[in-house]
Amino acid sequence: MPFPYEFVGRLATGQPLDLPDPARNTIGVAEDAYADIHITVRAGPGGAQVAVHPMRLLAYWGGRVTVAPLAGKVITGPMSGCYIMTFRRGGNRFIAHVGTTENVAESTGAKDAFRALAAQPGVDQVQGYKPTDSLPPENIPLPPGQDTWWPPVLPNVYTVFDANGPSWCLGFATQSNAQTGGMGRGYLCTEVMPAPVLRDWAVIQNDPQWQ
Repeated sequence: MPFPYEFVGRLATGQPLDLPDPARNTIGVAEDAYADIHITVRAGPGGAQVAVHPMRLLAYWGGRVTVAPLAGKVITGPMSGCYIMTFRRGGNRFIAHVGTTENVAESTGAKDAFRALAAQPGVDQVQGYKPTDSLPPENIPLPPGQDTWWPPVLPNVYTVFDANGPSWCLGFATQSNAQTGGMGRGYLCTEVMPAPVLRDWAVIQNDPQWQ
């Protein structure tokens, strides 16, 4: 089964899909907010390994713009309305997660930080998309046997940006260590959607969310 449809109905384990923020409540750009990981897809709790995917995990830090060199597949989230942006700098490609939150000051700070980054000399080819345009959290199907969302099983939208192919949005239901059969925190994938088409920065700046 081709990537990423092999995730659907299966567990993603091996690595929590977040990174601790060492400077919480700091607004600005963070260029060290990523790690190279391996995500293991399993048939179910304690189940057989179906696939292993090397990916670059780009953190979501509320109020900040997290940036990573774009190489292979980059996964980032959770998404509730943030933009994922790509740009070229010094001849190299980068990806950024603009960390908006429900806090107006944090969201404004993150957007202003990205505006400043995009305006730097040598930065060009700036484009982006909003993953929740393709897959809103409320559209993620419930896991089998569950009739409502309840903590700690909550819907999370992640996006996988592929430097060499199409990009995707994945709907995960978080799973506790007990639910994964002792394999640590996991993510049960219940939906996959193609990512929205990249749009130019000049267009995105006119979106109501950016005003």
